[in-house]
Amino acid sequence: MHRLLTFLGIRFALRGRCTIVSRALESRLLLWSAVLNGCNPDTIKRCMELPLKFPVTQEMVGNLLDEGDTLQQAIKNGRVYLVDYEILDDIPQYGTLNRKLERRYTCPALGLFYVRSNGDIMQ
Repeated sequence: MHRLLTFLGIRFALRGRCTIVSRALESRLLLWSAVLNGCNPDTIKRCMELPLKFPVTQEMVGNLLDEGDTLQQAIKNGRVYLVDYEILDDIPQYGTLNRKLERRYTCPALGLFYVRSNGDIMQ
């Protein structure tokens, strides 16, 4: 794939310009598309239960769910998905190619996605 067609390539080409494209890249639907079409879509798993390390409550996500739906109902009905990059836990990185810099560690990202009844995906 040509470099400019990738997500980072587009961001690099825009270099902070405020355009329709740059705003659209930050939308939830494009984020979901990037996750699905990215280099590791196999990290998306249907959420059968919330992991202890991700204590999300109904109060936190209630306004994102369909009216009358609860987080537990959505999980039971298979409309909640989890992206967990725990494989990145404790991987050392230095921020640049200069290994003389202070060593830091990555924080593995967690993402919870909800599929509404109309097919929209909420993050």
